[in-house]
Parts: sequence; C-alpha cells; structure tokens
Amino acid sequence: MTLDLIIIQIVAISCIAILIRSRKNQSWSLVAAGILGLLTLGVVTKATWTAPICGGLWLVGVVLPIQCMAQITRLRSQEKYTQAGWIAQFVRLLHPGDGWWSYPQNLKALALAKEGHLEGAIDILTPMMSSETYDGRLAIASVYGIQAKWDEYLEFATTHLTLAMRLEETSSAGMVLRSLGETRKLNELLDAVRDCHIRANKTGNAPLLMLSKLYAFAFTGQTGDVRTLLNTHLKSYSALRKRFWIATAEWYAGNAEVAVPAFQELATQSPDCELQSGLKWRSKQSPLRSFEMLTLDSRTILTRLQTVQNEDIKYNPRTPTALKETPITYWIIAINCIVYVVPFLVNFGLFRLNLEFPSAIQRVLLSIASIYKWGPLVPDQLFSGAWWQPLTAMFMHDPTGIAHIVLNMFGLAIVGAFVESRLGSVRFVISYFAAGFGSMFILAVLARIAGSGTLSAIGASGAIMGMVGVMAAIYWRGWRGGEQAAKQWLRSIVLIVGLQTVFDLMNPNVSMTG
Repeated sequence: MTLDLIIIQIVAISCIAILIRSRKNQSWSLVAAGILGLLTLGVVTKATWTAPICGGLWLVGVVLPIQCMAQITRLRSQEKYTQAGWIAQFVRLLHPGDGWWSYPQNLKALALAKEGHLEGAIDILTPMMSSETYDGRLAIASVYGIQAKWDEYLEFATTHLTLAMRLEETSSAGMVLRSLGETRKLNELLDAVRDCHIRANKTGNAPLLMLSKLYAFAFTGQTGDVRTLLNTHLKSYSALRKRFWIATAEWYAGNAEVAVPAFQELATQSPDCELQSGLKWRSKQSPLRSFEMLTLDSRTILTRLQTVQNEDIKYNPRTPTALKETPITYWIIAINCIVYVVPFLVNFGLFRLNLEFPSAIQRVLLSIASIYKWGPLVPDQLFSGAWWQPLTAMFMHDPTGIAHIVLNMFGLAIVGAFVESRLGSVRFVISYFAAGFGSMFILAVLARIAGSGTLSAIGASGAIMGMVGVMAAIYWRGWRGGEQAAKQWLRSIVLIVGLQTVFDLMNPNVSMTG
C-alpha cells in the first residue's frame, strides 16, 4: 500500500464521517463535501495531485481545526479565556460558520468576567444575544450564567428554544441542566440528563456527555463520582473549578461542615463573576441531602449513569493513563522508532563512527544500522539456525515509507497502554512477545509449506494484533458479564481488525499473520 493510497483512504473516510455526524454544522459539512468532491474527481481522473492536494486541504480544513478546537476546549475548561480567544481567531477563518466567527468575542467577555468586570462582559455579549443563531444562544447562556440567573434562563429556554437545542447544543443544553440543578429541580434534571445522553451518544458530543454527568453527580451529592470525573475526563478543569464542584457535591450531600469552609475560601481567591455569582446563589440556599428528594425513576437514572461512568473508565482505551502505569508500552515504541531511524542516520553519515575501534555504543549502532540485512524473517534462514529473526523482525518496519511504522506505533500507543494498564507490565510483556514471536513463527511455517522459504517479512503487526485480541478477550468477558460499554468496544475491535488486515494484505512485505 502506497502512502498516497493511505492518504486517500483516510481523507475519504474522515470526510464521509463528518458528513454523517455533522449534518447540522453547515461549515463542517461544506468543507468535508468540498474536499470529498475534489478527492472523487482526482481518483476518477487518476490525477497525480489527488493525495497531496486533498491531503493538504484535509489537514488545513479538518485536522488543524479539530486540534485547535480541542485546545480551545481545554483552555476554556482551565479558564484561560484569553489564550483560547487567540486560537479561536484563527479557527474562525477556517470555519466562519457554526458560531465560530463571533466566538472570540464570547471568550473575550468571559475573560473580562473572570477578572471581575461584569459590566464590560455584558456590554460585549448583549449585542450578540439572539435565539435564532448558535452564537446568539451561546451569548445568552453566557450572560445568564455569569450572573447566576438560573430561573430566568429556564423560562427563556422553555419559551424560545426548541427541544433539540435544549438537549443537543453543548452551551444551551449545559445551561439548562445546570439551571435545573441550581433551582433544585433534581428529578427534572435527571430526566433531561437521560435524554441528553441518548442524543449525545448518537452525535458523538463528548463534552455534553461529560458536563451532564458532572451536573447529575454534583447536584445529587455524589462526591466520589464527581472526584472520579474530575480526575479523568475533566482533569483539564482548573483547580479552582474542581474545588467548586467538589464543594457543591458536598453541599448537596448535606455536608455543610465541609462545603461552607470550601465556599468561603473560594470566595477570597478569585474575582471571577461566574464563581462569585454561583457562591452568592449558594449562600441563599440551605444544604440538603438531595438524594432523598429523588424519585425511584431518578435514582435508577443516577445508578445507570454511575454504571456507565465506571464501565467507561474500565473499558475506554482513551481513558487517561499515567505514563508510570504503562512504561513497557512506551519503551517498545521507543525501540521501534530507534530501529527505524538509526539506519538512516548512519547511512547518511549523521553519526561519525570509528569503524576500526568502535566503542560499545558504536557497536550497537552499527548492529542496528545493518539490521535490515540480518534482521528480517526469512523462513529458510530461521530453520537453518537464525533463531533471532522472529524477534528482530518484530521491531522492523517498511524502510521505503513512514506509513507502516506510524500506523503501527499509533495503534500500539492506544492498544498497548490499555492492555498493560489492565494486565500489568509483566503479563503485558509476556503477551506481547508471545503474540509477536508466535505470529512470525507461524508465518515461517506456512511459507515453508507453500514453498516460499525465501520470503522476507517484517512488522509489529502480529504483536499488536495479538494485543487487540487480548483487548477483545477483556471486552468479551465484560460483555458476558452484562457490561454494555464492553459490548460497544468489542464492535470497534472488529473494525480495527478489518482495517489492519486490509493494510497488511496490500503490503506483501509486511507480516499479517497476527
């Protein structure tokens, strides 16, 4: 498989996914449709510019904005509104629709509010307020939020926003959910959270999923669940915001002796208008054990949310894991990269080696530099005594292009970290090398049977696919235990196996026996 073909496939799949999931986001749909149309034209006419041009447009129009938006979301959660505004100024040039053109102004207003300049923030947001546009609704949510006007916002949302807006838009839905919690309409809150989750799961709105969980747990006094959420999916929140929501959970758990000192300390540490308004609102209320106010249906919803969170942390490979928890995975990635890069550096003379009296390090570098001569798996050589080849071939990748190693290491970073964090480093090492060595040995046996003993094969695909198999076993066990998250991720495993198999089949020099 050539790099051009890989680029074409990635661009096509990405643009089709955007068109399917972002039908209401006109700017994204137009960009994706434009790139896909140009890609189709290039493929049909077999133009040589197809991959570089469409790949470049995809990077600029899709990948870069997505990364920028993720950075904006992170900075906003950290309350670094000014820095987020700088990035938003750039993003709006690439996607002027879908509310991005005026988004920097919204962030500027929030930055002013954070410094305690309420009037300045309101002056910026007021002209933008409109229920007819996304950015207008975002401005409205911001104005009501920084002033803690929860009752007023609920009245506005009921009379001016459609059901889809109240349940699907991150800003509007998030504000509705918080307003329900702040006004202690807890059973309505959990009903709305359930409906938000149904829609957010279909649209892939992860920020709204996490926000709705936070409000559901905090306003029902589930302090432990709030801490878990803030330490995983919402770990980018500022320390001040984390303390506010933990104190809020304590408040609604009836632990006033814990919450009140925390609120008092927070009040002295920031002039943030939203924080101060929220604290003032709290001071007008009395603490309560909110869980006791829940109906049986609401308690069922809450229990389901807790189950979903626990399953997601347990089975989601994207759940953050500390480097110290998965050291072997990253050591293996480092070794693969060294084996790939060193031959180029030595062959191009970037390392000055003393070939007559080499040091120990230089001997290692020379051995690595020549690995493509003695390291690939050749069945006839293996059965003639070259026992090391299944091992060395596991760390080698196609030297004619970078796609093979990039895809494999990307997969290993996700799959390996997941498996190592679940099995532990020792069992992970045993599983990884057993899968890699075993797949290479099976390939050699099959090649000899087929009369292809001079076949040369390299690649970590067998080991990685072995780890995918371990993931599948973990998910299968969870599915058999009734855990729905395991079932969903098992389906994803099937897709991963299919894509990896197609890639290996199209590259005859890469082992795909895993």
